[in-house]
Amino acid sequence: MSIPSTPGKTGRERLAEVKELEARQAKQRRMLALVAGVVTIAVLGVAILWFVSQGNKKKESESAEQQARNSQFIKTLTTIPAATHDKVGFGAATGVPSATDGPQDKVGDKPRVLYVGAEFCPFCAVERWSLVSALSRFGTWDGLAGAVSSPNEGAMSNIQTVTFKDATYTSKYIAFKGWETKDRMGEPLQTMSDADSTLVSKYNDRGSIPFVLIGGKSTTQGATWDGRSLPGMTNTEIAEQMADPNSAISKGAVGAANVYSAQICTLTGQQPANVCNSAGVKAAAAKLEVK
Repeated sequence: MSIPSTPGKTGRERLAEVKELEARQAKQRRMLALVAGVVTIAVLGVAILWFVSQGNKKKESESAEQQARNSQFIKTLTTIPAATHDKVGFGAATGVPSATDGPQDKVGDKPRVLYVGAEFCPFCAVERWSLVSALSRFGTWDGLAGAVSSPNEGAMSNIQTVTFKDATYTSKYIAFKGWETKDRMGEPLQTMSDADSTLVSKYNDRGSIPFVLIGGKSTTQGATWDGRSLPGMTNTEIAEQMADPNSAISKGAVGAANVYSAQICTLTGQQPANVCNSAGVKAAAAKLEVK
């Protein structure tokens, strides 16, 4: 290496300056390498945490799906004791059906309950508990199956519930049709009939789900009780809590079921009498907008 000439300085002094400069440059390179290493480690750490988080979410999602396949809870859900309904009354329901100005929606001579939702939807998951319980007092179900809502809804993820996708309903008083328009991951599932699409457009122009049209005379949009305690619970736990009139879940879900029952009774001529004249349904009926 040639040493630059600096007037007034000896060769030894100039050599010392060069060595000092080289030392500073070497130190800078080491610092830059250290910073780069720290940044790389940090990025790798974030990436590892993200992958671990995604892996945990996947495991939770798969566990929730596996647990949802348990169908034993459906018997508990569809046979909530009349005494529980009566003790809860209106309970902690958070909404009542809103009146419409349309004609009755019937199948033959029976008023029809129309449900539109999606399997991914957490509030649909919440609402099915009360809707199934209410309709169980007027008829019988076949094909109800356990389901779980989307794993991607933050605090409202992986809610255990049922799906109406393959369900059929038989009653001498009312008819029912349920549409699950998308699956758990938001992919298309069922396509509504043109007639039902027209009804939804008429009474639910915002496209909110869950949407329930009761005999063409009233609607609910969104969940009608607070289901924020459901995430993390098994479907068996939820059903058992519903059967206990002292539980918060029963006060919400069964209270909402009584509201649905009271609204249905306005369309069936207050039949069956053992349901429509029950204390729980009468307590809910007092809160209705449509009498």
